[in-house]
Amino acid sequence: MAVKYDLSELLVIHLRDIDVQEQDAAQQIRGKLGFIVDTANISQLLIDLQDVSFLSSSAIGQLIMLKKKCDLEEIALALCNISAANLTTLRLVRADEVLDIFSDQWTAIASLRKTLLPTAPPAMTPEELKQLHGEAESGDLEAMHELALRLSDGMGLPQDWHKAVEWLNLAARRQHPDSQHELGNFYAFGLGVPQSHVEATRWYEKAANAGHADSQYMLGMYFQYALGEISDLERAKIWYGRAADQGNVKAEKSLAKLIRLTEPEGE
Repeated sequence: MAVKYDLSELLVIHLRDIDVQEQDAAQQIRGKLGFIVDTANISQLLIDLQDVSFLSSSAIGQLIMLKKKCDLEEIALALCNISAANLTTLRLVRADEVLDIFSDQWTAIASLRKTLLPTAPPAMTPEELKQLHGEAESGDLEAMHELALRLSDGMGLPQDWHKAVEWLNLAARRQHPDSQHELGNFYAFGLGVPQSHVEATRWYEKAANAGHADSQYMLGMYFQYALGEISDLERAKIWYGRAADQGNVKAEKSLAKLIRLTEPEGE
């Protein structure tokens, strides 16, 4: 049985100093992030503040307002990579009692990722794990994929992101769409590899071209929100449409919302 995760429910946004300056905080946080909350079909939003040296009172207020908006939309909001000075400021105004804060992105995603599973995957006995290893080493692509996911989450094995990436790479380079998609996730969120939206896009495209609906949906998100630094709403519609044709509900909703936003009524 392959272990399946859906990281398309999780979106990671990196903020910079320029995004949270006093005069820009409302527009950047309430405006752009609020727009994402309104339009993206996600259940979790992680904001990485590693490149923010100073959180103004306005920015903190907007983050709290964004948290309330997320609560209304049933989206879990979390923050990570907050500097010691900013963390002290958050504690002084007791914002840490309202916002979910993680020390780093890996810890945050590892915690949030578990909530994406409706049920825990079945445990494996030592004999079953040994058999899984043997099947993976003999070239079984499904076994490689499952072993990678179990290594990434420490399910019956010591957690090892780097070994997980090695197994995913082996399967992905042998044209295994699920592994290509998951490798895209690893690059998108910096799991066991340096975060790279360029690499994430490359692996999502490989899986999407092989018909992987979740990768098609992720490409739609990438092009809609310029996550890979390229905004192309028409390409977003195409990829959402391909995923929707395969019954991907999130893609159907995203496509409908995007059409309403970009096409006047009556067209």
